[in-house]
Amino acid sequence: MKVKLLSIVLLVLFLSACESNPLFNTYAEKVLDVSEQIVDFPLPVGFHPEFTANYKGYNLVSYKPVASDSHLYFVQSTDAEDEENLQNILDVLVPGASDKESRQVVLENLPITFRGQETTMIHSKGTNSDGEEYQQLLIGFEGKGGPALVVYSSLSADWDMEEVFPLLEKVQ
Repeated sequence: MKVKLLSIVLLVLFLSACESNPLFNTYAEKVLDVSEQIVDFPLPVGFHPEFTANYKGYNLVSYKPVASDSHLYFVQSTDAEDEENLQNILDVLVPGASDKESRQVVLENLPITFRGQETTMIHSKGTNSDGEEYQQLLIGFEGKGGPALVVYSSLSADWDMEEVFPLLEKVQ
């Protein structure tokens, strides 16, 4: 079970560093339907549904702003038992921790309230497949149907925390 969850976390991290796979379902209606199973999220101006995928009991949705190379992902397990496993994986993502696979290093962990839940926001940076530096926020939370993650990723040149927080506040 832990390996399955780690695979999903790594999938999200990998997707944030690479282009999306064209084999995923890219129909906007499907992306919005799957997203509604995870969270309530009014689509912000300038964002569009990018794709959705289901992998080994996990639902993944991606949104992308029209004007940048940023991505917003929601991932949810359909198995409530994954909550403890997810927390164990997130607990090792502490400042200074790095991963050769995703080419990321954790910059900081910030305690926050997300969707009314006390949790930790993990801020990291890495290098994507094009050799460009990007930054990412990862937040574990209880989604509508089980343990979930929200991931926001953007090129460092476009990174602006003042824009990220209002975006995350839209997630209900």
